[in-house]
Amino acid sequence: MGGAMNVFGLFLAFVLSFSVQVMARERTLVIVQVEDTLKLSHVQNFWDSLNYNTDTKQRFIGMNAALSELARKNAASTFAYLTQGPEMAAGEAEMEFISVNGFPRGQFVPYSNNADRDTQMKVLRKLIKTSNPARVILMSHNGGLDPEIFHGIAMEFKDIYFLQYLHVIYSITSPTEMGSSLFLEQTGFVTAVELLVDWQLKGLVGLKETITLAQLLIPKIVYENLDSPGIVEYGVPRFVNCDDFQWKWVAKNDYSFLVSLRDHLIERCHMQISPLGSPAH
Repeated sequence: MGGAMNVFGLFLAFVLSFSVQVMARERTLVIVQVEDTLKLSHVQNFWDSLNYNTDTKQRFIGMNAALSELARKNAASTFAYLTQGPEMAAGEAEMEFISVNGFPRGQFVPYSNNADRDTQMKVLRKLIKTSNPARVILMSHNGGLDPEIFHGIAMEFKDIYFLQYLHVIYSITSPTEMGSSLFLEQTGFVTAVELLVDWQLKGLVGLKETITLAQLLIPKIVYENLDSPGIVEYGVPRFVNCDDFQWKWVAKNDYSFLVSLRDHLIERCHMQISPLGSPAH
């Protein structure tokens, strides 16, 4: 009896050890800039951004659902939300925004868009070293230095697998409210649907769940009424200038549900279709 118990104990220890090793290999750190990625902020317009500063409701359609699905399918993931400092009204609003709008739980990390490159790099570097992840998903918008900063931090940690996503809501050709160019390894998106599809192609979320959620979100985006009173969810708000966005997902077979969204963004963003055809290249 004692021998059997010892064998069982050894087996249990092996299973637990193996599980810990698998979890470590799959550990994912998701770092998300709240402003203009999840929450409407219009950071490139001083007066308009003041109006959004203390708002805790106005958000981009489906970003909470997409991130929640990512968290559900990746049990070893942790989330860090980059916000303004909590001593600022905007920072307090951003923290409340995450808490009340159904986003995955995570830590809040002060990270000002107005800070210099070295300061922002230091924040990301500390987050990554503390978490020791196997994979990092970086998400922000293209209205500041983040494309350059994300590229730089990924070059520093070459043993970590990085996925970099930038919300393309400002244009590099605009005479005002100018955006930043994306690097080759970065994926631009306008809506949460492109994120879901890209994550599914990379094995981070399931196909069935992606189709179900996308089919719920796409009509809201394509047929949104920006003049509707009391609106709090936006697909593509009026201030968005997504002229630089390139669509690169194949909209056929299992992904035929993307056709109406693709056609809508072609018109709204004067969009080009990438010759690559799919992000799974």
